[in-house]
Parts: sequence; C-alpha cells; structure tokens
Amino acid sequence: MHVARARGDAGLTFTELLAAIMILGVCIVFLLGGTTFLPIAAGTHRQDAQADTILRNWAEAVKAKGFDTSGGLCAADTYSIDALKSEFYLPSDFSNAGFTSSTPVVDTWDGSTFAPCNPGTAMLARIVVTLTSAQRAHPISQSLEVVVAHP
Repeated sequence: MHVARARGDAGLTFTELLAAIMILGVCIVFLLGGTTFLPIAAGTHRQDAQADTILRNWAEAVKAKGFDTSGGLCAADTYSIDALKSEFYLPSDFSNAGFTSSTPVVDTWDGSTFAPCNPGTAMLARIVVTLTSAQRAHPISQSLEVVVAHP
C-alpha cells in the first residue's frame, strides 16, 4: 500500500516564486526607464518654452518698431535682437543666453507673393528669425515670422 503525503496550502512552489520575481523585474525595468527619460523631457520642454518667450518678445519689438521707412528695411541687422536692444525696443537686460539667433530674413510683398527684399514699392514686409539652442544633446530650433505693414 502506498501512502501519499498531504501537501499544505500555506507555501509557494519554486516555479511560482520564480515567475513572480521575473514579473517584478520586468516592471522595475520599465519604471526605471520611464523615470530616466523624465529629466530629458523636462529640459527639452524648458528650452522650448524659453525659445518661445524670446521669439515672442522679439516679435513684439518688431511690431513696436514697425515698417522701417528710413531705408534700412533690407539691411540684414535692422531687426536683429542686438539692433532692437540698442534702439530700446527690447530692454537692455534682455537675454537670449543659451540660444543663437539667425540673421533676420526680410521679404517684401510684390503684389502676389513675398519675394527677396525690395523696399521701393513694398507695402508689407515679412521678417523671419530662427532661434537654435546651444545644447548639443537635445537641441531645439524654432522660427517665427512677423508681417509689418507700411504706414
């Protein structure tokens, strides 16, 4: 006669324990991966917000200056950040630290389309500037265009 031993209900088998450890290990890997990405995403978002603020301040300064009727409309630096600071359209302590700005591109309206700057008969001018972050790991680049009308 063969007597079978009664098995208790209180414990886990080795297989169940191994499966639980594997499931927890996979979950921890995904959680750690997500938390290491958070600082990168936050830094990129901060840079994006700073660039947006700089460009919006630049656009307000361009709108305040308006259409340059003094003949400097097509000059490359007429609407640059430095020129707008020196003419007091931007505060002297205005900072675009951490970013480089392109030379503003000025196009004028020729009646059907915007074309390279021709101030002679222009009634509208489109000014475009691009701001690029100096960070190498996750650089961002934003452009903004402003259209100003001849008074």
